[in-house]
Amino acid sequence: MHTWANVTERRNLQPELAVSVIIFAFSKKPADSNNTDSSQLKNHSEALPYRIQIPLIERVREPFRGRHAIPGAPVQAALSLDDSAAEIFTRVTGLNGYQPQQLHTFGGLYRAACQRRTPGQDGLPPDISEDSLHVGSLRVVTVAYWSMVRLDDVDAAYQVAEADPRLSWWDIDDLPPLAFDHSHIIAQARQALREIELDELAHASLPSKFILADLRELVETIQGQQLDPGNFQRSIKNQPRIKATSEFLEGTKHRPPRLYTLESP
Repeated sequence: MHTWANVTERRNLQPELAVSVIIFAFSKKPADSNNTDSSQLKNHSEALPYRIQIPLIERVREPFRGRHAIPGAPVQAALSLDDSAAEIFTRVTGLNGYQPQQLHTFGGLYRAACQRRTPGQDGLPPDISEDSLHVGSLRVVTVAYWSMVRLDDVDAAYQVAEADPRLSWWDIDDLPPLAFDHSHIIAQARQALREIELDELAHASLPSKFILADLRELVETIQGQQLDPGNFQRSIKNQPRIKATSEFLEGTKHRPPRLYTLESP
């Protein structure tokens, strides 16, 4: 696009509009990893039940060739922003029926490498190579979305990445060098995840009937700290949409826990 324009002309063109989608998945840790003596853990997060992971795409062209980026694409003329986000989500995960939430619009003047003037400006990484600084990229305004993969869909989403050598899932606390201002975008998405309401978390991640321990473990993973089960159960009384059912989880060795459900708003 705009191959007719030289570097100076591209800088004066109207920005392109793109959509990027941060996708969170909760990957269950092996059972034995949660039974380790707390004194042997390198950090507190190792005692948490899940790992938070996101998919990234390895870039094959400049700018930022070889770095990883949030999945995204230019907005197509026939698609709305929301439809573009849903299409990206499906392309990355192979899953249908998800609608990511809009997070924020990122339109800093220096997001593209060719426009960068100060190291670290507009969230750009400070260690980008000189070769990338002079690539004549067109300015791009990105509308970022975010979403979560339901627990029972995580394995299917991971299988898509196995067939794509450029697509891979990464632990949120162990990301590779990122392109553009994507570290900044991911940080904002992670803050939105931390602020999610319990009923929204249950709706986005759990099946229609769930036990409170599953919801509590998700909250512990997001907040990075273990919670007292009794206090957490009492806090559910302040959640009018989360209702106890008359059913119990079957197949447990001990006293079966009660199943809960989420009422429509």
